[in-house]
Amino acid sequence: MSTACALSEGTAARLLNDAAELTTTHWEVLEALEAGEISEAHARVIVDQARSLPAGLAERFASVALRRAWTRHGRRRTPAELRACLRRLRERLHPESPAARKRAAQRERGVWFRAEPDGMCTLSAFLDAEVGLAIYRGLDRDARLASGRAAEPKEQGLPGHGAALGAGSTSGPDAASGPGVAVDSLTLSEFRAEALAYRLFGGTVFEGPESGGPDKLLGGRDELFGGHDGAGSRVFRPEIVVTIPVGQVFGGGPGSDDGAEPAEPDKSPSAAAGLGAAGPATAGLGAAGPATAGLGAARPGGTGPPAVDFGTAELDGYGPIDAATARRLAALAPAWHLVFTEEITGQALGVGRRAYRPPKALRRFLQCRDGTCRFPGCTRRVTACEPDHTTEWQDGGTTDPGNLTMLCRRHHALKSLGAWSYKHGSRSGDLEWRSPLGRKYTTEPADAGQAEYPFRQLEPPPF
Repeated sequence: MSTACALSEGTAARLLNDAAELTTTHWEVLEALEAGEISEAHARVIVDQARSLPAGLAERFASVALRRAWTRHGRRRTPAELRACLRRLRERLHPESPAARKRAAQRERGVWFRAEPDGMCTLSAFLDAEVGLAIYRGLDRDARLASGRAAEPKEQGLPGHGAALGAGSTSGPDAASGPGVAVDSLTLSEFRAEALAYRLFGGTVFEGPESGGPDKLLGGRDELFGGHDGAGSRVFRPEIVVTIPVGQVFGGGPGSDDGAEPAEPDKSPSAAAGLGAAGPATAGLGAAGPATAGLGAARPGGTGPPAVDFGTAELDGYGPIDAATARRLAALAPAWHLVFTEEITGQALGVGRRAYRPPKALRRFLQCRDGTCRFPGCTRRVTACEPDHTTEWQDGGTTDPGNLTMLCRRHHALKSLGAWSYKHGSRSGDLEWRSPLGRKYTTEPADAGQAEYPFRQLEPPPF
């Protein structure tokens, strides 16, 4: 097949495996694909996720996964949304423990280089999720600091508008006229790339006048990336958030020693403890209060009752992680933060008309509730989003959970321009969107801590 179709042997083998699985164990997925109910991308996501499960479980998984291609309100998920949803489902169904699977997967860690056109390359790495996320968020922090410094006026002694940065930037006074790219025109993604090079090389001169060309700095300028709060500190201090359902933190979750069948987790927003705080390298999280009851191994100082092997912990920006990793991150965190209900935090989440900007407790609640940008089909991470008043502040809108939603800048602008509109459909966080053509879409809050029993048939509503 590979020679007949001019495909690599790996690609041909993957296509044949997909076809074999679709015509045998995943016939329901094939029928939905042939009927046009799902796209080829949706089918590939389902097959890829089911492939890593034992044969006896893969068929049932594919059947449930096919139903997950639609939200409970009937909106078809995008392939990216479906992949995130099924990854969580797979984590809950896999018979092997998350810790054992992680140990096996760690044997595949590595860094790879691939040449690209126009003098560029792709450098990729396969790392532990918490390590990779800490590196990315550290680079993102460096990039945002550098972007802010680049926007400052020249009279403050910084490069400012018009200065050059990049592969062709110079270190001398003629930097602004060099072949580099103006700093104020760089995107945040470009700043991240510069931050990575700076952290690795620290502004080392790569090529000098003796080579016939201008000096080139690897990683950009000390003025942008150096300093006590920048990449020059050489230590990543990102914020990492881990969410643990309170019902499992208290005990009685999967893996508890009492031998009883775990109770169905509470699906209400107040059922999750969001943990977040700045810390070095892979440190991250934080929560205080009742959440410490079941995390003896994760408590500062390591005191307390034996830890509960809770079943679901969510690493914000990634998804489910194993209990051991969650405890290790919790132990490294300088502070823990319990989020959600006023009764637990002692802080009111809603401030009405007293303030326009949401307080930290309310913003943390919104991030945990929404998970991503709440525009239909958008999966941009919530840390890159901003709170939007559903009813605008100038029109009498309040700063309360029922009038706030996390949106990325692009979709925030679409809503502010009136191209799209939405309203809150329920107290649980459902949003009802209306497109410029009048079509309606419903988006749902994040599903962190959802049911542990995905094969259980839902009972019909009592009406």
